[in-house]
Amino acid sequence: MEELKIKILSTAESLFRKFGTRSITMDEIASTLGISKKTIYQIFKDKNEIIFDMMKNHSQNECKVLEKASENITDALEEVVRISQYMVAELKNLNPNFIYDLRKYHREAWDYYETIRQKMMHDRISQNIERGIKEGLYMPDLNIDILVRMRMGHFAMIMNEQFFPPDQFSLLELHLFFLDHFLRGIVTPLGLEKYLLHKKNNPSKI
Repeated sequence: MEELKIKILSTAESLFRKFGTRSITMDEIASTLGISKKTIYQIFKDKNEIIFDMMKNHSQNECKVLEKASENITDALEEVVRISQYMVAELKNLNPNFIYDLRKYHREAWDYYETIRQKMMHDRISQNIERGIKEGLYMPDLNIDILVRMRMGHFAMIMNEQFFPPDQFSLLELHLFFLDHFLRGIVTPLGLEKYLLHKKNNPSKI
């Protein structure tokens, strides 16, 4: 039963990320899996429960990815590159409707995810800036608290369809632009040299 539950969550997430949550029904999830809708209802009481468990799993996986990004790195900028690679993979084929639907129609699941993500990102960004300063890659007189809040504000703006209508801007384009803008504002000459080298080696990732 646990294996089937994992398959349902994985299939549902794939469909939701591609088409949004509103346009995908329980019938379509069942059909994609080749099982009956009744079988799904034996495990989940409704689509809301699927979405909540899906976001819970996603947040746990994201935590693991970000923890791994800080392992065996040479400097703070390498960690940024690794995290950006994950973000690029996440955003590349993500339908913006998935995010907008979550925020509007599945608030409990979205709030759960956001609470964990914000704490995780706050800690990761703070630690990265502190490390970069010690390594001489980021300027020494930075106000870390302000920078962390600004960077997290970038994520909020990217997801705000009023600021950036999805028919005019892609989430991937916005991520790469804001990251580039942020890093150029905090690096030292040595940091800029290393950053530009990373950009040259990873043109679509940072």
